Amino acid sequence: MSGADRQAATQADAAEAARAQDLALVRRVLAGEALALEGLRARLARLPAMVRHQDAKLGRLLNETELEDVVRDTVAALWAKLGTFEGRSTLDTWMYRFAGLELLKTVQRKCRAPEPLEDPWSAPDLAVQEELEPEPEIGRAELEAALDRLTPAAATAIRERHFEGLSFERIAERAGLPLNTLKARYYRGLARLREILERDLRREETS
Repeated sequence: MSGADRQAATQADAAEAARAQDLALVRRVLAGEALALEGLRARLARLPAMVRHQDAKLGRLLNETELEDVVRDTVAALWAKLGTFEGRSTLDTWMYRFAGLELLKTVQRKCRAPEPLEDPWSAPDLAVQEELEPEPEIGRAELEAALDRLTPAAATAIRERHFEGLSFERIAERAGLPLNTLKARYYRGLARLREILERDLRREETS
């Protein structure tokens, strides 16, 4: 076995051990063990950083109050689904996915509100990115696969907004569309993206 193969095997063993430990923790929580509950609460304390990390990747669409609401909604969703955790991923990965789904739900609700949505695109928060390194299965490849299932026009708008950092005005200019038409296409695509990710998550939980 080569050095690279040994390293890969070691990493796989470590990941499997981490998943097993997290599954044991959740089972102890469900059994009512107080010490395990404290351990889970400590893990949940990472959620604000996870939510802010994903909001930064989306261009900082939410204000501080809305981010706090996302954290609370994520905690509620996690508690409701805790019994479905089977250790197929680490607990942090599972939490990160739930945080992303709740974030997209809030963005979708906000875009339906009567007041205009701000356009606060800014550079990602590097300090948060350094603090939080999501596992590979949560990364760009998974998002790209979901985007490929949207209409090409919606996928292009989302990619240009979040991957290229373009303003809505520039994206509309590229597409030859009125600004409001482009925004409607973008937010419909974002809502559809959330539905796809939620369905994939449910499929993983039941597979």
